[in-house]
Amino acid sequence: MKKPIKKPQIDYKPLPAEVHDETAASLLTDKYKSEVERRLHKVIQAISDNPKQFADEIGTSPTVIYNIINGRNGVSNEILKRAKDRFPQISLDYIVLGKGQMFTAPGLSFEGGGERKGVSQKATATATEESEKVKALEEKVQLQKQLLESKENEIQLLRSLLDRQTPN
Repeated sequence: MKKPIKKPQIDYKPLPAEVHDETAASLLTDKYKSEVERRLHKVIQAISDNPKQFADEIGTSPTVIYNIINGRNGVSNEILKRAKDRFPQISLDYIVLGKGQMFTAPGLSFEGGGERKGVSQKATATATEESEKVKALEEKVQLQKQLLESKENEIQLLRSLLDRQTPN
């Protein structure tokens, strides 16, 4: 006959507040990092056929880039510097902060020849496409503003008609 296993008695104590704060900060930092990696991956897709080509372009190992994309490593300042040096049109505000456009100029042109011309065409096409989407959205917003203004004018007119009909 087997002896029953005694469960150890554990005295659970709440963790100090600073541990909770550090954990929360760590989670926020991890989420922030994953957003930076996601945006860098979008930039890589826009300017290169694949991560290996991007790694070759900025002079780093493809493994470094794959590890960033797969979330194993964060984006280092060195990678950002190399990317910006090689592709000055890349917006670091977009990658790091998530603000603005992916590229600082809509008409991208990467220096160099050979395969880089293909990179330039792809990046230019992506930037042009994004720019056209932004313009279309801006036009849509403008139309919505006009419609809203029209509706506000209509409401004012109806209120004034109602005020005239209502006895004092």
